[in-house]
Amino acid sequence: MRYIVLTFLILPILSFAQGKQACNVEVSKDISSYTRLENAKLIGVVAGSPCYKAELKIEIYSNGSLLYQYKESFKPHIAVHWEDVIEKDALDFLNGEIEDYRFIKCSSLPEIEQNGDLPYYDNLLVSKQQYKSYKNSNCSAYMHTYKHYEGNRIVVFPGNKEQPIVVR
Repeated sequence: MRYIVLTFLILPILSFAQGKQACNVEVSKDISSYTRLENAKLIGVVAGSPCYKAELKIEIYSNGSLLYQYKESFKPHIAVHWEDVIEKDALDFLNGEIEDYRFIKCSSLPEIEQNGDLPYYDNLLVSKQQYKSYKNSNCSAYMHTYKHYEGNRIVVFPGNKEQPIVVR
């Protein structure tokens, strides 16, 4: 009988502790061949405790210099109830953010819709003319998740010596 009572006392504590799991995950990838930048590296990090309060960072470096940084709360990027977010969710998310398909030629950038916006309600962060010039050029781009329901952030790499440009 004592064991049954003890079990009922411990289970809620374990359940509560599981919901407070910390996240500390980092992934990286050499992206020089995609960007035409020397020694280019993409680093994704989800860190914080508990996991649902963790911070997401996506950074791009070339020759050790930070060229691009995206920093937001991690939870809005995944469709998991906040109480259920665990470190594996962070690892799965980050592994998806470094997949090869996320790197595209600018000619494959999404089309501009009739109202001048891109899908998912995101406005362009550059002029329509500038966006079209990137789309018609021989540049490359990286697309990563921009909050769960808000589409993708698009970072364009115009050339091997130029800074990346966030276009959406």
